[in-house]
Amino acid sequence: MNDKIEAIKEAIGFIKDMWLGTDKPVWEGRATDFVGATLDQAVTIEDVQTIVEAYKSGEWTPVQNIDGDIEDGHLVRIRVWK
Repeated sequence: MNDKIEAIKEAIGFIKDMWLGTDKPVWEGRATDFVGATLDQAVTIEDVQTIVEAYKSGEWTPVQNIDGDIEDGHLVRIRVWK
């Protein structure tokens, strides 16, 4: 799981560096788009959903600056901020 966490962190860093700026402090996209931005082919939407669910319930997560929307038990949207 550590490799997956690092891949998720890299994707967040990429989004922050490439798609966020002073005029756009938050990126929002489909969960499939976010998973596609990870370099590790093994990262799944379910992996990211686990982190988002932990964040939403107030638990500590090893990943920062990520949130999302879960509908009908499935992660559908991701938000990344600076």
